[in-house]
Amino acid sequence: MKRMKILFSVLGLALLAGSGLFANGGSQASKGPTVVRVWSNDAHNKDEYVKAIDAWNAGEGAQKNIRIEYTVYGGDYAQVLDIASQADEIPELFKANDRIPSLIANKKIIPVTELPNFKSVIDEYTPYFKENLSTFGGVPYAIPLNQQCFGQITNTDLLRRAGFNAPPKTWDEFERAAIAISKLDPGKVYGFALPVQWDYFREFYIMVSATPSIGSFQWDFTNGKYVFSRLTPFFQMIQRLVKAGAMFPGAETLSDDALRAQFAEGNIGMIMGSGSFNVGVFYDQFPVKAQWEESPVPVQDLNNAYKGQAVIGALYAVSQQAKDRGILNEVAEVYKVICSQSLREELYTSGKDIPINPKISQSAKPPVRRQWNAFAEIGANTVLKGTIPDEMFSVEGDDYYTVFSKLCLLQAEPAAALADLDRRYDAAFAQAVSRGIIKRADFIDPSVEAAFKINK
Repeated sequence: MKRMKILFSVLGLALLAGSGLFANGGSQASKGPTVVRVWSNDAHNKDEYVKAIDAWNAGEGAQKNIRIEYTVYGGDYAQVLDIASQADEIPELFKANDRIPSLIANKKIIPVTELPNFKSVIDEYTPYFKENLSTFGGVPYAIPLNQQCFGQITNTDLLRRAGFNAPPKTWDEFERAAIAISKLDPGKVYGFALPVQWDYFREFYIMVSATPSIGSFQWDFTNGKYVFSRLTPFFQMIQRLVKAGAMFPGAETLSDDALRAQFAEGNIGMIMGSGSFNVGVFYDQFPVKAQWEESPVPVQDLNNAYKGQAVIGALYAVSQQAKDRGILNEVAEVYKVICSQSLREELYTSGKDIPINPKISQSAKPPVRRQWNAFAEIGANTVLKGTIPDEMFSVEGDDYYTVFSKLCLLQAEPAAALADLDRRYDAAFAQAVSRGIIKRADFIDPSVEAAFKINK
């Protein structure tokens, strides 16, 4: 039903396009300004974006006869994009991130180098371009604006009631704390939670929580193979906690927002793998009703720990339709608003986004939210994730999102399920290479694993 509602919504856009409302990307020289649609799923920084866009629409945009139409979607954003792509109704400018490789392959987006009068922006961000992430074949398809890092958010009041004076630093401490918290008010308060229903839970909760303990992503860039099996101890811990009744119930239908709402109400003690964007969320969207802190993700062994994982937070792509409709000049002006230093500084100061360009952080006013400072320290100890091969091919059988879900719901055994993932993903990678879909050399880089090591 949910997918049908999205489909009807997209079809509605298609009908509007056919009626002429979005003809030429909304260009109506005789009737009004050119409308440039911008889509995102970033609710945490919506207020800052809306403020900047409204001001631009009323000022410079009005002078140039351009109006930005900004839409923020929720947890169904990936589905929205997929359906919009199938209906040829992708907006002119939109957050694409891990969809970029497939969008390029299907000729749905164009390089940002095709935007007129945009070279100065490209030059400014060139030092932060990363192949197979924002550039492909050396061609930039999106500007890397900010990065997100991940830590652990804890309800300090619940931890203290459970007998812990500080956030857990190891998996063992996390496990003991989660079980203890769940005994404080049985049936109401739980030690931790996982939003298995959310499209990105595998990345933003599982992988980022395990990375500081395994020292790699799911793909080993040194040996050129998948290493899901390294997650076996992590999922064994998760399954012990589920069996102990320490995980918030209904994980299979729990969205990220629902999890955050329950944490804000004081019903969840800890969130392992919480994104830096959650600082803004827990102040503005879901104000927490207790004392809460931010700290590094717990690790399996403090003596064998690695750096954490960071990801690019916003990669906006330009649709082929924008070019077909002849409004690249207008889109370039809108993209400049998104990339503007004033907006980036405001996002940093308000505790929403970490600029990928450190000069912006240095020139911005100091952050006003104390938990943000912890993320600044965590972010300095991370490895930025690029494109992993599986984002460019499909695998036979259950993908790792489905397998991770089954593991969290006690529907599979960790060692066997993860070893099977390794075998199937390695086979799919080899097939993609043999068919010329990807080049193996593009995913061999020993410096990636070396970067995870902490100098002691």
